[in-house]
Amino acid sequence: MKIGEIDNIHDIFHIRSGGGLELQKFHRRYGKLRLQWIWYVANFGTTKLTMLQNGGGGDDLISSISTHSMRYPDFPDFVQQCSQISGLPVRLAEEKPPGTRAYETLDVVTNVWGLIPRENIPVYRYDFRVLEEYPPKSNSEPSFKEVSRQTKNDYLTVDRKTKCLTVYQTLLKREKQFFGAVDSLIYDRASILYSLRKLSFPKASGDEQQATFFLKPDELPTNIVNEDCVKIHIHVKPCKEDFQLTMNDLKSCVSNNPDEINHSLQQFLEILAMQEVFFMEGRFVSYGAGECYLMYPNQFGFGERDTPELEEGKYVAVGAAKGVRIVEGPEALKGHQCSIVKKAAFHVDNQCLLEKVECILRRSRVILMRGIDHLSIAILSKALKGLFVRCNYGKNRAFTIGGVSKENARTSKLVSRTGEMSVEKYFEMKYSVKLKYPTLPLIMERCQTKSNFYPMEVLIVCENQRVSKGQQTPSQVQTMIRACATVPSLRLQQTNTLSQAMKLNSSNQNKWMAKCNVAVTNNLTFTARVLPTPSIEYRTNGWIKPSEKTSWTVGKYQYLIPGVCRNWYAVALMGKYMDIFLQHCRLHGMEMRDPLKYVYIPHAKQQNVEPLITEAKSLGATFIHFVTADELNYHAHIKYIESQEQVVTQDLKASTALSVTTQNKRQTLDNIVNKTNIKLED
Repeated sequence: MKIGEIDNIHDIFHIRSGGGLELQKFHRRYGKLRLQWIWYVANFGTTKLTMLQNGGGGDDLISSISTHSMRYPDFPDFVQQCSQISGLPVRLAEEKPPGTRAYETLDVVTNVWGLIPRENIPVYRYDFRVLEEYPPKSNSEPSFKEVSRQTKNDYLTVDRKTKCLTVYQTLLKREKQFFGAVDSLIYDRASILYSLRKLSFPKASGDEQQATFFLKPDELPTNIVNEDCVKIHIHVKPCKEDFQLTMNDLKSCVSNNPDEINHSLQQFLEILAMQEVFFMEGRFVSYGAGECYLMYPNQFGFGERDTPELEEGKYVAVGAAKGVRIVEGPEALKGHQCSIVKKAAFHVDNQCLLEKVECILRRSRVILMRGIDHLSIAILSKALKGLFVRCNYGKNRAFTIGGVSKENARTSKLVSRTGEMSVEKYFEMKYSVKLKYPTLPLIMERCQTKSNFYPMEVLIVCENQRVSKGQQTPSQVQTMIRACATVPSLRLQQTNTLSQAMKLNSSNQNKWMAKCNVAVTNNLTFTARVLPTPSIEYRTNGWIKPSEKTSWTVGKYQYLIPGVCRNWYAVALMGKYMDIFLQHCRLHGMEMRDPLKYVYIPHAKQQNVEPLITEAKSLGATFIHFVTADELNYHAHIKYIESQEQVVTQDLKASTALSVTTQNKRQTLDNIVNKTNIKLED
């Protein structure tokens, strides 16, 4: 298939997900925006595409059609081709009978509980919107902020849901006649409200039913809303789709056609199962309807090993991840609740940002005052980007860190009504704050028109923020792995402890479950099949059965199909590791010559990767083995260039290579060489 010739939906998926080099060339020629067009057609069909092509939809990625057409003259033809594509129907695979192959059978206890609706109770769904009203600016209309709107940021999620829950509880006490009993309502702390009785709305002109309520800020506890907030608006109205559900309507949740599956009842059961967690003040912090963490895990039997402190002002929190699934059994469809112990890294709440910076760079503030180099600033930017922080002065404003500036409070200038002044002088005049560390880099907040700059010492880390993947370090990941490694018996005990704390066990203490007449069973027990031990065929010694522990040690056996590599590059400082690696490859029958070249790049940068791979390819190398420093995150870029140049690469962290040479970790070396052999098979 040539680039630009798109005939049907299969070609689209070929380019989008399976095209290899085609995808890379396509991306380089037309950019991310054109791939987004492909994704829209593949997922939404021609209706969405036509709407976007005509200027509808408000999608930022697709809004520059005319500009893109000027840059690529064949782009309008591409749009026309896409508009003629019709999607094929999607069908899930048919259910298969259970397997029969078994060495033996045994009974296993699961982390699954049955949910049994004992009565076919109707449930009504309503849209529940919470808005804060703020005074108008310069004779304009009042401004509104929707608190019930969803967000991906952890701090904002918890903050908004706390506000919504407080508003909801206050409103229910005042409007008992409209809402009824608390346990007859199921609320997700955002915009979804279920009721076991049909709410009675006041008569209004038109077809739409809606009830609007108002709360004054002084009706709420202190510090719930901003001090500038004038009024809180609450709008309640019936949902247009899936307004009424019934507890026994499980058949709508299962179908071989994904378009016919209705998740409304499943969503209701998931929110119902979290009501006790939502309303237990000070015990849990929760995200969505399926994930929550204990605020005081020691009260539930979890010790320091379960929740260790991490580097860089972080710690491990323990909680549960749960979900409701509709399962087809031999008798009928049933709802089941699955729950597992979940651990996650969190940023320490209310920590001074300067203290966190000391932990990240492992230097005291006295040493930091002497100067921070560009590499350290880059490390800080990576570790802090996306973190929500709060000012400890003025109105205690909170914002997201966009990066770390090379400027400091003494050198960075801003323009005020009285003229130009440094950030250090501005804080002293505006807030009467005398900065103690004016030579430290400033924190940036990225805004639409310009960036704002703040000294580190006046910022505090906001609460309830999980560590993102980009903020993790290899040592933290290793600590997390050790903290999460739990024997099955203890894991089952911890799972049951958490289920009891969430009132999701068979004790029937959950008042919302009781009101809906939904019973929870004990842990379900099933009969499991223990599969026969596999046999492995080697080039020498024939078929071998591993030990009963199923640990696979290759020993001195040779691979059945050993890899061959006559020309390759070694990119590493550790020659000893490469010698051990090469010796181990040959031990298992692989035809591995000495590397064409040993390469070491001091102070390596990402832009060094492409010239290196290009040079290796020009010399005939078909394989390149990288050993990179742990702090360098070049793996994705290496794989990108690999797909471009069609040269096989293998990337290894320096700490792993070091463990092979200094700690004699043979199992680790076996895993590395096993992977190499697969990569080098013809």
